[in-house]
Amino acid sequence: MSLHPDPVSRSVAAASESPADGTRELLWDRMHAIASALGAFRYRFNSEAVLHQGMAAALTDASIAFEHEFVAGPKDRFDFWIDEGIVVECKIKGSFAQAAQQVSRYAERTDVTGIILASTRPWAGAIPEVIAGKPLLAIKLAVAF
Repeated sequence: MSLHPDPVSRSVAAASESPADGTRELLWDRMHAIASALGAFRYRFNSEAVLHQGMAAALTDASIAFEHEFVAGPKDRFDFWIDEGIVVECKIKGSFAQAAQQVSRYAERTDVTGIILASTRPWAGAIPEVIAGKPLLAIKLAVAF
C-alpha cells in the first residue's frame, strides 16, 4: 500500500498553509485513517462496481460512515462521501489526466474538504498532495489474484 503524502512532506505542506487551529492536521489524520482502512484490504474484482463493494466493506469494518454513489450536483457523483466533506474517488481505468481533471473539479467545491484517490493504476502514487488548496491523498490499492 502506498500512502501519500509521507509524514515529512505532510508536515512541509502543513507548514506552507495558513494555520486553521489544527483543523488541517485533524483532516489529514482522518484522511489517513480512511486510507489505512481501505489499504488494509486486498481487492478481487472484475469491475469498478465490484471494487466499490469491497471498499464499502472495508469502510464498514472500520466503522467509517459513508454514502456510496453520492450525487452532489448535476456533474458530480462521488464514489464515497464521508460526512466531514471527504470524497473517496476510485479509478481502475483511465489516464492520470482524466483522474486529475475529475479530482480538480471536486476540489473546487466548497462542500469538499479533502479527497482520497484510490486506484489500481501505476500513477496513483505520483499525484500532488494539495489540489485547489484541499488535501489530496493517493492510495494504490492492493489487488488479490
